[in-house]
Amino acid sequence: MNYGDVNAAKETISRSLAISDTPDVLGLAATVLAPIDPARSSAPLDRTVKALPENFYVANVVVPWVHGLESVTNDPTHTVAAFETIRPYELGTGPRSVAFDITFNR
Repeated sequence: MNYGDVNAAKETISRSLAISDTPDVLGLAATVLAPIDPARSSAPLDRTVKALPENFYVANVVVPWVHGLESVTNDPTHTVAAFETIRPYELGTGPRSVAFDITFNR
């Protein structure tokens, strides 16, 4: 499956994490890395969860989204199942919405 310029994406993530390691940046890094380098997506996801252990958005959107993306190439059935838990939050708007991202990934 083609995900665009994978090397450029990895380099951009590395540069971004060198500048900031806030939970927002870490969560985004995990979602970008998950389908192209699942082994590297675990660390930023774990740091996000550790920084925001009781955050509803992280627990109910970011974590299942990353876990689904990690398996998109090897186990698409798992990906679809993981994304089902996020369905209630699809098509929302605002800074903490997933808008069309999950629908696109599905």
